[in-house]
Amino acid sequence: MAGRSGASRRVVPHCANPRAAPPSRRAPGTVVTIVSTDRATARPASSRLSPWWSWLSSTASMRPSRSGWSAGPAVLRDEVPQPKLYFRPGASNVGTFSSPWAEGAPGVRDVAIGGLGGVPPNATAVVLNVTAVNPTASSFLQLWPTGSPQPTYGSSLNFSAGQVVPNAVTVKLGTGGKVRVFNAQGSVDVVIDVTGYYTATGGAAFHPLLPDRIIDSRPASNVGSYTTPWGPTGVRAVQVAGRGGVPGGAKAVVLNVTAVQPSAMTFVQLWPTGVGQPAFGSSINASPGQIVPNAATVGLGWEGDLLSFNAAGSVDLVADVAGYFA
Repeated sequence: MAGRSGASRRVVPHCANPRAAPPSRRAPGTVVTIVSTDRATARPASSRLSPWWSWLSSTASMRPSRSGWSAGPAVLRDEVPQPKLYFRPGASNVGTFSSPWAEGAPGVRDVAIGGLGGVPPNATAVVLNVTAVNPTASSFLQLWPTGSPQPTYGSSLNFSAGQVVPNAVTVKLGTGGKVRVFNAQGSVDVVIDVTGYYTATGGAAFHPLLPDRIIDSRPASNVGSYTTPWGPTGVRAVQVAGRGGVPGGAKAVVLNVTAVQPSAMTFVQLWPTGVGQPAFGSSINASPGQIVPNAATVGLGWEGDLLSFNAAGSVDLVADVAGYFA
């Protein structure tokens, strides 16, 4: 959580997929990119959603309530730019900024989120996956509500020069439905994917769990059905419901996912079984030999499972469940 976030009540994660069924038959899904100043790695700035990206899941959107996190429908408008993955050729600019964040106070920018990416204007806070891309110096990003003073302490994301580093961030929306973003040193491109939002009302609850491992593909510490790394462009189904305390009928799951010592620069993508792979969006970015964790909130398919994709090389994956939505 960044900034003076207060006590937001509800969150709704997005489902955006070109090959998915109509919303009445859809499982919950993944992310919407609302900001990307990274012009070296993906889609032309003119790319926009086609009509088959115009729905969000109406069956299992998630929101925290006073007693937990709850569910409700949402619609993705076709004017919202598509989610993106890294490591694709061509420009990838999304949003109003087409240059890197500069250093310090002169580089502070306000990012409009309310009313974009499926987030309604009355949202009080958002759940984001924020990625720093190719910074020129060791630095940190800080996010807080526009209109509030910059927090004296706290960082949302820390990184070194040349890295690509993602982190899950929950932040209150400020004036005009905006979030303020500060970069401490050097310059850095920033990518922001929306995975959910909070509003004042909602339904089904978030159920926290004692963390439990449901996947570890390393042979020496194997958990689950896979004993070998994910290969290049490899997709595997991961059963979640019925494991780690997650019941059948759970709509989505909160995981800590770790990429362990990939053999090449890669990204890992997670999405619900039963819908097509999103064209863009990543859950983890990792370089050769690294061990990189990140929190991920992922919708589950009709049988309580999800799909996992590794872009390049080979990588072991470890997943610990922390809670579920039902």
